[in-house]
Amino acid sequence: MTDRTTLARLGELVAVDVATGHPGVNSWAASQVLEAQPAAVLDLIEMVVTEGRRARPNEQLVAAYVYMIGQALEVIRMSLENGQASARELAEVIRRALLQAGTSGRVEPTLLMMILMQFSNAKLDPGAELQRLMADLVEQIDPQQGADRSGGDFDAYLKDLVNGVGGDPFALHAQMLEMAGTLPADHRTAMGISLLGTGEASAREAVVGWLLDPSAEVRHAVASALAHSARDGAVSGSMLRRLIVLRNWLPETDRPGLDGAIQACRRTGVACASWPQAQVYDALASGIDGAGAQSIFVLAREGRQKAIGCLLVKAEVGVRDAWARHGLTRAEMEEFLDQIAGGMEVFPISLEYMRLATAHALAVNLTTGTMPPFALLDFVETAALPGLQPETLSLERVLAMLAAEADPAALDSTAELLARGSAVVDRFDFLDSWFEEGAAVERLLEGKRMARAKRAALVRDSLLPEHATKWGDRLARTALLLRHCEDEEPWQEFFVAAKEVLAGRTMAEIPVMSRVAEVTVDAYIASRSAGRTTGRRGV
Repeated sequence: MTDRTTLARLGELVAVDVATGHPGVNSWAASQVLEAQPAAVLDLIEMVVTEGRRARPNEQLVAAYVYMIGQALEVIRMSLENGQASARELAEVIRRALLQAGTSGRVEPTLLMMILMQFSNAKLDPGAELQRLMADLVEQIDPQQGADRSGGDFDAYLKDLVNGVGGDPFALHAQMLEMAGTLPADHRTAMGISLLGTGEASAREAVVGWLLDPSAEVRHAVASALAHSARDGAVSGSMLRRLIVLRNWLPETDRPGLDGAIQACRRTGVACASWPQAQVYDALASGIDGAGAQSIFVLAREGRQKAIGCLLVKAEVGVRDAWARHGLTRAEMEEFLDQIAGGMEVFPISLEYMRLATAHALAVNLTTGTMPPFALLDFVETAALPGLQPETLSLERVLAMLAAEADPAALDSTAELLARGSAVVDRFDFLDSWFEEGAAVERLLEGKRMARAKRAALVRDSLLPEHATKWGDRLARTALLLRHCEDEEPWQEFFVAAKEVLAGRTMAEIPVMSRVAEVTVDAYIASRSAGRTTGRRGV
């Protein structure tokens, strides 16, 4: 287990990045440690509380610890989405620790707010008790603090926020959500509705984002407020266009309220704004990782400038994140592309694949009850996907689409295609993320003294058949991705592997599944050694 001495050393290194204003190698190193040992967040909480109680706390060190807490919370959220029970238990322990620190007065309110805001950044639910505590903290902190910095009134303060994000309603919503996400539903409702009465057009447009709040209570109240505000001319044509687009992204129980807002706009003569004129010229996608996550990028021209949009989708969640950057120069676009290529393996894809993957992810959002982010609208507008609707792309449909395009002669040579899979396995880096983890792996491998090859065979033959549907789905969707690549890729090998896994063929006969077993063993060994070596060697 990572000890506090190591965490303190990491905090000092991250503080160097804090001083520069952006994450660097130190922050990356801290993230790697916390990914391996997310429970270290409990020590970090105690360390930041202790530092905050000093007569003259080191502000950069405090910021570094808060950043590290946020990184650990994100790891825990991802583990929760992957179904790990231990992550659920750890999240609850963290909530209780913070609640105790806050109610006992051991931590200064502003510092506790900084910590709680990391839940929003990590997209992790803080829980009702911490949300109520956050509401109490907001009331304790000098209500004039923010206003004094911006001329003494809320409108001036809001104008500063709007100017700070260049009038971008998506960026404004994201900034306000850092605090709003930690507050109870009634406070979030009040925050959203209050923006409808401001003189800032961008702030009013950001209110549409509250229709995607996790709470139905908030969504219904904001839809009703939009209907009333439409009569007062507070709803613009672009807001109306976005209301129409996201209608079917919402649960069915939300749609009547939103329909009322749309009808109110039409009755009062609000003209629906035309769709933005973006010219998409390229799209890229990462490989689908072992957790079913994939990044999709779209590149577009907007007049003489360029734009890039990004979408993160996940098998059991739907659309998890989205963003877009506008007004880019050619040099800025090339810099973005270099960063993307340096961080992951990406493939040039067809626009049809982008549409299929996005529509399916939206359908998953409806199934799981996870609301998509407001910035998805920004992505959809940048990607020229007018009227995008949720559309389930089931495993059966994926297999049928692939079968219709496969070479019949090649499919008659199943054994040959499977044998060719050995070369395919070594070709793609994203397959390094295909592995099993969690309690089942622990039970299977813990305490067994055997060579790596024998451990891999045990995983392959005993554990992977229990998850055949999951891996068949990964293989089939990877085949669909490769089929839609601009460059010729070995999609039929993945398609045949998917069919054979789902048909119950022995995993030992499918090279990619042998690779999954090997990587599972390597990940298990690495997770166990991280706790033994990190504390001694540092970073």
